[in-house]
Amino acid sequence: MKLIKVLSASAALLALSVMVRAQSPLDPAQLLLQPTANWPTYNGDYSGRRFSPLTKINATTVKSLSLAWTHRAEDPDGGRRGARISGSPLVVNGVMYFSINNHIWAIDARTGQDIWRFDWKSKGGSALGNRGVGISGSSVYMETPDCNLVSVDIMTGKEKWHTN
Repeated sequence: MKLIKVLSASAALLALSVMVRAQSPLDPAQLLLQPTANWPTYNGDYSGRRFSPLTKINATTVKSLSLAWTHRAEDPDGGRRGARISGSPLVVNGVMYFSINNHIWAIDARTGQDIWRFDWKSKGGSALGNRGVGISGSSVYMETPDCNLVSVDIMTGKEKWHTN
């Protein structure tokens, strides 16, 4: 079992609903901006700095952070060796996307509640880990241990297509 812990600077964020915003795809223009509300790529943006310009959390306010929620991402394949979160979770429009092996989760980034989960039916391959998902437009992409690229609908978690 894997556990994601998220810290919150404000309890007010928990009250916000993400379901309406979760119904929108990633605007490609967001990929060119510094990350603020979204973290749409592995590094946050194309600069590769892995830096957020947000200033609410700083040396003075960090001591007031507390645990807001946890999410248990159980490996539906039985927790085989190597099933771990190895990639950076991506956040788009208040939804956090992450993967382990043959599975993708979309969860409400403010509450930790599941929105959807996608399960790929593997045809073999070594499942030593997964380096995360990619997002563009209305698709979430994942590479599978059995050498497939899978496109999943960002709103529903349903497979759009896959290719070897």
